[in-house]
Amino acid sequence: MDGAEDTGAELDQLARDWIALWQSELAALASDPEAVEAWTRLVSLWAASATAALGMMPRGGAAHEPPPARPFAPTGPSDESKARKWPCRAPAGAGPAA
Repeated sequence: MDGAEDTGAELDQLARDWIALWQSELAALASDPEAVEAWTRLVSLWAASATAALGMMPRGGAAHEPPPARPFAPTGPSDESKARKWPCRAPAGAGPAA
């Protein structure tokens, strides 16, 4: 036999052994009640986290709908809009700039 063929056959056997090892490990893990309970709790925690994260995401509305109101947005006109009066006039008593 050629050296390359020997290496290929050895790698194939090594791969089969490795898969058999992991299959037996996973079968043993699945038959362990404590491991099953731990994995069940972990998956439940992940599911609850995903549900909470989805609950915090904004809801998609139609493109023409305005965004929802901010919880602490000012209700009256802003100070900036109060300062702008149109047409612009100089304050009473103010003369031309020198």
